[in-house]
Amino acid sequence: MIRCWRRRVTVVVLGSFIIILLFLQSSWFSTTGCSSINCNGGEQDQQIIDNEQGEQQQQQQRLVIFAGPHKGASTSVESFFFSIFKNQQTIPEPFVNWSMPMLSEDLPWYTPITPNPKQYTYASRELGKNEQLNLAILHLIAHEYENNKSVLLCAESFGAKSNRIGDTFIRSASFSNLMPVDIVLNYRTTRVDHLISNWKQDRDEKGAPSNFHKWLCSNKYVDNLQDGKGLDVFGRAQLFLDEGWRVILVDLGGVERDVLDVSHVIACNVLRVPCSENGDIQGYSKSKQQSKDKLGKQNQREGDTNITLHQYNGLDTILRQRDCLYAASFKESKSRGQMHFLHQHTLLTSCDDKYHVDSPALQKSLLSNEGILQLLRDQVGGCQLFS
Repeated sequence: MIRCWRRRVTVVVLGSFIIILLFLQSSWFSTTGCSSINCNGGEQDQQIIDNEQGEQQQQQQRLVIFAGPHKGASTSVESFFFSIFKNQQTIPEPFVNWSMPMLSEDLPWYTPITPNPKQYTYASRELGKNEQLNLAILHLIAHEYENNKSVLLCAESFGAKSNRIGDTFIRSASFSNLMPVDIVLNYRTTRVDHLISNWKQDRDEKGAPSNFHKWLCSNKYVDNLQDGKGLDVFGRAQLFLDEGWRVILVDLGGVERDVLDVSHVIACNVLRVPCSENGDIQGYSKSKQQSKDKLGKQNQREGDTNITLHQYNGLDTILRQRDCLYAASFKESKSRGQMHFLHQHTLLTSCDDKYHVDSPALQKSLLSNEGILQLLRDQVGGCQLFS
């Protein structure tokens, strides 16, 4: 009786939030202005919750956001989970308690799309200006909650530090945090490879310079390098933490080291679907070597950067120094259970020595878009050649 009463209260509360959203729809726009996995080596958070809380956590409805970031194995993860949920009538057994609402072309889009792996990334481009689309998506999510489902949304665009509209949407989708929110972010290493991968995509798809150095000196492509392209993963994580949400960082270097598949890691550790001892989702046996090969060349494209090894290492050091500025804050968040690291390998290593920064001026530069861009440019010889 008590359990039924609580469920009725939950449904009533959810319904109330939907009604509030309908009457206050304009306010949304005004605010926008593992099963156990064998992980060898390093400090690991192999289970986000301990075994005693496992059953309760599985039953509790949650909103999980995979937020990329861009060029951080995001397409692979988005495609995997889209393949799981695209046929809403035949959800595979391990995922029966989860849902990812499909966004059909019948929704009130400005630019209609059909359901696809990047549907929520495309939707996020309209959320700040398309009131009707925002409400339609929230109704889809509310419907899944009413059916006692937890909800997974994949949108690499939410991993961009400048995307605060995404935060407002997440707040609405959780019914003002009535549903617990977990944010998943991938951490790509080496850090400079994340930078280089952005250049290669701009070169291949946007007509950017074929010379890495020239690209780095081109404001057209890199003026929002840190905030808009997902390079400041930890800065984005801190903003999520400030919202009161739990953040899970997946160290892709550790996933590769342990010869696992990043999508399976997220499913087993975050969604907590039934998984085998070797880290595969129950009923799935994806090739581990194939996964390792894919991760080893995460979104890499052909082409030489034409920079020296010294410059390459220097660029990586700058990015790691920036990451390490968040170490103290993350340690505190981790101690109170608001942050978890999965398959930690080089994530926040050597922050007390090799990548430690004492200078307040350097710290300020590392944390600003203009400042870190200048540091990266100086590392490869400045931009006099291209001025």
